[in-house]
Amino acid sequence: MSSEFGDLKIDQIGVVTDNLDRIAEYFKEKFGIDFVTFETEQERGKIRIGLTNLGEVQLELIQVIEGETIHADFLRRKGGGLHHIGFFVKDLDEKLRIAKKRGIDVVEQGEIAGVRYAYLDTEKDIGITLEFIQV
Repeated sequence: MSSEFGDLKIDQIGVVTDNLDRIAEYFKEKFGIDFVTFETEQERGKIRIGLTNLGEVQLELIQVIEGETIHADFLRRKGGGLHHIGFFVKDLDEKLRIAKKRGIDVVEQGEIAGVRYAYLDTEKDIGITLEFIQV
């Protein structure tokens, strides 16, 4: 679907968990799917990420190691599960300008391993966070 945002498609599904290894092992054992994992520091803590591509969609597993990240808050409120749907974009700043114009705020933004991201404040409206990811 085309709009002022351009042609958005789901590129990533983000799942927050308290045990990344358990989920990654399940995918390996049942489906033969491997995850690449790494740890990264964020402004409010440290997280561990597992990534795999399932066709054209990337599955991201996120486990909080320490701190008060947005993911730690999600774990407390919901106990884990589907956290966000991500869209890969070429110009994050432009997409955020359009979002702001449409009344959508940013709850967190940053950079992980050279990839810029922004979580949009959409959970209260649609029950899930949307994310723009500039790769």
